[in-house]
Amino acid sequence: MQNLFIRIFLASWAQLTVIVILAGWAGYYTHQRMEQMYSNFEIDEVILRASEVLGTQGITGLKVWLENINNRDLYPYRIYIINQNREDILGREIPRRIFNWQSHFDQPHHRRDFMKNSVGRDNNLLPRNLRPRNFVPMLIGPNNQNFRVYTVPKETSFSGFFNDNLRWLIFIFALLLSLFLSFFLSKWYLMPFKHFKNATLKISEGNLETRISSAISGRKDEMGELARDIDAMTEKLQRFNQNQQELARNISHELRSPLSRMQVALDIAKQSNGNNAEFDRISKEIETLNEMIEYILKYSKMDQASTEVASLINIDELIADVINDIKFEYKNNADQMNRIILESEKNILFSGYEDGIRSALENIIRNSIKYSPNNSPIHCKVENISEKIIISITDEGKGIKDSDKEKFFEPFYRHPSAQAGDSTGTGLGLAIAKSAIEWNKGIIEAITTKKDFTIKITLPAYK
Repeated sequence: MQNLFIRIFLASWAQLTVIVILAGWAGYYTHQRMEQMYSNFEIDEVILRASEVLGTQGITGLKVWLENINNRDLYPYRIYIINQNREDILGREIPRRIFNWQSHFDQPHHRRDFMKNSVGRDNNLLPRNLRPRNFVPMLIGPNNQNFRVYTVPKETSFSGFFNDNLRWLIFIFALLLSLFLSFFLSKWYLMPFKHFKNATLKISEGNLETRISSAISGRKDEMGELARDIDAMTEKLQRFNQNQQELARNISHELRSPLSRMQVALDIAKQSNGNNAEFDRISKEIETLNEMIEYILKYSKMDQASTEVASLINIDELIADVINDIKFEYKNNADQMNRIILESEKNILFSGYEDGIRSALENIIRNSIKYSPNNSPIHCKVENISEKIIISITDEGKGIKDSDKEKFFEPFYRHPSAQAGDSTGTGLGLAIAKSAIEWNKGIIEAITTKKDFTIKITLPAYK
């Protein structure tokens, strides 16, 4: 995967390079600004006046003079006179950058520069109590007290804060920039994987029409190759599935003809030889085969349902109609005299495919009758909750284990309570129900409790 490796390598390298360049530029800018501020410094009349006042009036007179200078606001800068204890003689808060600048210019290489490029006037002409020291004038007061004089440009509170905290602002800016670049690059790297995840989930759910976004499959790197391989695989699976469905339908149709002939031959044999147990057994098996073929055709039809048109369905009326049909079907069966109880809200509308919903309900209720105790109740409840239609069919059967939930709606799944050799079911009823509900954009699930077993169907309500 050389192409992708090179992209990741270059993106990471570019990110670090940009951060280093910006940090270096910011440091260089700060250094140059300090250099200019001190290198361009000249002892002017203000400094000379401060020296004169200190020499004639002492520290008290210097304080009065400095306070008057600040109050009169004559100069575009502020003057700070710092004593040996690193305190302003007026007790003001000293900008942090003053000490940072002095520490910077106290370094040996700046001292050498100062010796070569001293201030603009001859040192012999300076007052005795005034000394230039590393670009910062120093006043000599009574008792040999030292006072350094700093001039700082007047600034707004924002610019002052910016200058005082420049090194931290540079650090925070570099950190935020690295976070932004890392976030952007991470999203860029992971974007194809998000498409792959969504596509594979849909494919695993049986939606074989899913394809990877053209924005990914059109790429020229390894991600694009993987996307095109997944699309090719899905297309082959789709063709295989279509061929399998077509084969199932063809076989089912072909089987019906010999079964019909067998039934005719059986009826002729009954007329010639009379009824006996063997003939009844053959008739029952033919009926079972016909039923299985009918289920296979119906299951295959569910996958072709996209060509049908949805209609508006009244769910409570539909389920009542299904229950009445099943009651009529089982009314003379003494072994399956379950009481089907319907509890439903009125006029619950749903936009979908009536044949699919009807088939699902029929199979689920018949399954409940088969696996619940005789004469036990089967509760069918229909609710409209938060723009969702909830259909619950509950019986007193044993239910299933949690480990079997995924298999429960698969074709030819055998319920654990089914007897060995039991051939009364086709194993397709619940698979048909699941396909029908998903066809209608719904969800079907099995819920087992200590008391009962419930099939829960969730459908989108009509808006």
